[in-house]
Formats: sequence, structure tokens, C-alpha cells
Amino acid sequence: MPHKIYGNLVSYYVDKTSANQDAIEWFLSESPKSQVIETVTETDAKRYPGLESALEICKDNDAVLITNEATKFDHKLRPMTMILQSRVRVIGIDWSPMFRPVSTLEFLKKMTALARKKKEEHSLKIREGQKRVEKAGKTFRNPKGTDVIKHAQRANKERWKAFRLKLFPLIQKIKKEERTESLTDLCRLLEQRNIKTVSGKSKWYPSVLKEIIYEGEKE
Repeated sequence: MPHKIYGNLVSYYVDKTSANQDAIEWFLSESPKSQVIETVTETDAKRYPGLESALEICKDNDAVLITNEATKFDHKLRPMTMILQSRVRVIGIDWSPMFRPVSTLEFLKKMTALARKKKEEHSLKIREGQKRVEKAGKTFRNPKGTDVIKHAQRANKERWKAFRLKLFPLIQKIKKEERTESLTDLCRLLEQRNIKTVSGKSKWYPSVLKEIIYEGEKE
């Protein structure tokens, strides 16, 4: 049976799904002396204006924040900071159906423990993956800095140099013929002439042309 709740509550949703609504309704069914005075649904999961509003309502009415999505905050600094600074008590149904309202300090401890647990689970998966690879007789290699990668990097640099050296005179010719220095216009003119980029694409960008012209004028 859930911990008995008395007094005002503010229900908060990041995603107002039927599952989250049912979880709160089920939890409250065991606490008939409590009442939800306001329901807030988040409108921006990056800045959390909905959470800010819900916390203000809680402070103004000595209410407890109740949600079925508390575990979504374990790795997000902004909502955690907002809750801690508000000093509002929180009920996180998704932490445990037996969970009671907690203080901000308890909330921080709970979030820290949850984050640590997720980190340990992630580390365990990595170790298990390493064991499977070793069992298959393979080894882990970091391709960065290997001869294959270095050779590919040199080849790309040489290909880019050859491309820009070939294209630079053409750009200068177009600039003279069309009487324009605008990079945007030059991009459009290259596209009209069906001249491809170094990667074979038809779309040209001013930043690429700027580099070709800068390097060409230096040589």
C-alpha cells in the first residue's frame, strides 16, 4: 500500500500519457484526504517553465509535487536545481509505489543514487561486451592514429588540395564574367553550371567557397 498522503498536491507531467495519469490516480486512491489543486503539463523539456510554475504553486499553497516521471531528472541539472532551490517536497511514484513525500535533500540523495545505479549498469554492459569480444578471440583497437586512418587522412587532404586548385581559376573567371564578389551569388552560379563539390554534391555553401578563395589567393 502506498504511503498515506494528506493535504494539497500539484500533479506534474513531462508527458501526459494515460499511463502516467493512471499511475497518479492509482496512487491517490489510497489517500482520500489529499487533493490535487493543480495539474501542470510541461511545454518545454529543455527550459522547464512548466516545472517552474508547478513549484511556485506548491510553495504558494504548501503543496507537494507529485509525478510519475521523477526518474527523467536524474541526469538533468536544470530541473534538479529548480527542485532543490524551491525546497518543495516531491513524490516520485516511478521511484517506488511505496515512496513517501521527500524533502529536497532526500530528493538529491535519491537522484544521486539513481544516477550511480545507471552508471554501474552501463559499466556492467561494457564489461560484458568486452568479455564476449575476448571470448570470440578478438581484441579492441582504437582506430585513431593507426596507419590506415593516417593514410586516409593524407589522401583526403591531397584530394581536397587538388580539387580547390582546379576550381579556384574557374571561380575567378565566374567572378569576372558575372561581376560579383558575393559568395552567395557564386554558390548559386556554380549550382547553375552543375559544378559539384569535392564530395560530389550539388549544393554549395559560402563557407566552403570562402576557404577555396582564401587558400587560392595565398598561393
